[in-house]
Amino acid sequence: MNIEEIFQKQTFYLNGEEKKGKVLAVSTHVNRRRVCFQIEGEKQGKWFSESELFGTSSENEVIQNESQQYTHSGKVAKSDISVNKQAEKEKEAKNKAERDIHSLINFVAEMQNAIQYRATKDIETVSRFFEDTQKTMIQSLQTAVKAVGDTSNQACQLLDQATQGSGKLITTLHQTITNLWNRYWLERLIDLIKIVDVEKARNTVSKVKGDYPTLPPSQIAEHLINEKAIWATVTGLIGGIVPVLTTIPVDLFATLPLLVQMVYEISFAYEDDSKAAEKPGEILAIFGLALGAEQLGKLGIGFLLKHSPIPNWGIGASTNVIMFLTVGYATREFYEAKVKGVASPITSVEAYITLEKKIGAYLEEAIAEKSTIEATVIEAVSVKKQIVLS
Repeated sequence: MNIEEIFQKQTFYLNGEEKKGKVLAVSTHVNRRRVCFQIEGEKQGKWFSESELFGTSSENEVIQNESQQYTHSGKVAKSDISVNKQAEKEKEAKNKAERDIHSLINFVAEMQNAIQYRATKDIETVSRFFEDTQKTMIQSLQTAVKAVGDTSNQACQLLDQATQGSGKLITTLHQTITNLWNRYWLERLIDLIKIVDVEKARNTVSKVKGDYPTLPPSQIAEHLINEKAIWATVTGLIGGIVPVLTTIPVDLFATLPLLVQMVYEISFAYEDDSKAAEKPGEILAIFGLALGAEQLGKLGIGFLLKHSPIPNWGIGASTNVIMFLTVGYATREFYEAKVKGVASPITSVEAYITLEKKIGAYLEEAIAEKSTIEATVIEAVSVKKQIVLS
């Protein structure tokens, strides 16, 4: 059964029992599919395996067919990576999440110290970050326009450009972007990818490299992620500030420009020399890797999926930070692979599966540290207040 047929169904047999409702999303995960099904009368959808809803253990034929097309040394490459090797990679991703969160805490602590000890140069730098964040968000709200024509077709065109000469895009990734994402989310993302100030992104990275000439690309990327994650979240908060930030939404519509800008900046941190025509498609593909159906479900922002109307763009402050960290991690991993000349996760099944699992492990660890992240945001709010009052 193809994805469109699944979305059209209204009656399912959940473990043999007939249930009426609607499908909110379908996630292709390695060699199987999972379905987010909202039972009639219930407020939220739940994820089920395909076999639970259809009484079949059929595997995803797309992944199976694709994996047979990739060869290595004359032999068909196996998509089932060594369990031990994969476990090590997932552990590495979790450790990376811990280090990134620690780095985020230190980033805010350094800003707090700059304010406390009235370090003029540091205060000026923090103020510039804050003002630049506000300016970017305001400009994007003023200039962004809805994508003209069929958004899915535009996405396909961008993705095709990203893989010119490097192989066929992974079908699962293509389906996530064109079939699973909500149209409004895809429209907004494509708009921002098209209007982002590329020269500004380059100049921002050049300045960071000038300030920290000995840092490798991975640490420059870390600095960029911290800056964007904190200031986008603090600036995007809606309404007043109270101690419990889980009750305060952040305007994702307003902070998304900073997320797109961050991805572009990380690409330049690695001195990526992709042609201008290829870059937008790469950026879109990275978002597809980082924010697939399962990741969005874990983050609690499943309203970005197809057939889920977006009543508003408000998300939790800690969720916004975790999203920046996760997208930042996926971007670093993508360009680390690119500069090393290894298989790309957007054209290699094996590389795709490996990175997908690493992103899942990273996200899992970041969510486990949600309370720590929330406390860090509260500290950042304090810094913002002091800057505004100074």
